Amino acid sequence: MERVTLSSKFPLVLPRGSRERVRLRPGMKFTVLDKGGVISLRKVVRGDMSAERALGATARRHGARLVTADTDFKDLPGAVLIR
Repeated sequence: MERVTLSSKFPLVLPRGSRERVRLRPGMKFTVLDKGGVISLRKVVRGDMSAERALGATARRHGARLVTADTDFKDLPGAVLIR
């Protein structure tokens, strides 16, 4: 387990090892799920609306909120769009 520090402007820098293990690349989009003090990131696959709907349904089923800045989710029921 690696630790990161939240800066005053709120970005987090993910450790290199973690980024490499899950093959993250600059510009990738993520959905943020928060439940019970645990924040999870999930990669967004562009154009895969069924995956987006499944993600929203999973969030609702577990009592979590789907919070994202990705406008692709704006019409997804229960999604909270932040700007």
